[in-house]
Amino acid sequence: MTRAILGASLLLVLAACGHTENPGPAPLDLATVDWAEAVVPGDLCLTPQPVQLHDGTATVVDEQWGNLIYGLGDRRPTYGDLTGDGLEEAGIDVYCVPEGAGGSAVISRGFLIFDGSSGVYRSIGAITAVHPRVPGLAQPFVESIEIEPGRITAHEKFFAESDPSCCPGNDAVTTWTFDGTSLTHGPAAVG
Repeated sequence: MTRAILGASLLLVLAACGHTENPGPAPLDLATVDWAEAVVPGDLCLTPQPVQLHDGTATVVDEQWGNLIYGLGDRRPTYGDLTGDGLEEAGIDVYCVPEGAGGSAVISRGFLIFDGSSGVYRSIGAITAVHPRVPGLAQPFVESIEIEPGRITAHEKFFAESDPSCCPGNDAVTTWTFDGTSLTHGPAAVG
């Protein structure tokens, strides 16, 4: 009986102090994640399986392409509060290219978006180029992103026939919206 009274008293004291339940795990500061050694979704490199990066790259095998190199791009992570919860989400620049091929053979390049509010990083989705590929030319790609509450602005690069294979000279901007569970995009605006 005494233990029950002590337990009830403790609960009353905690409730009076504003402590009514366990708050769960602390959010993960995504700026502390070692992305070069992270497990990331494989979707941008033609595999439905998660991919473990080592020193920023991994080899993925595809039936059509053979060995593919999946890795971190040149850009530093982009941070912003996409979900509106006061915590920053991260956009990680990644690419997929056939092993031994040059930069103009990129299959895809975009940004993986992560949330850390649950105490671990988890994928929200991927931002990829929306502008259509010009037949016979290299794949358009997302060069940079801006993250704001409820949306991501993607700055895309695409090739025209007059561009050298190394260097796309055309720009498009696509706005992606976040509805609380998934990302969807509007049309790519050229300019």
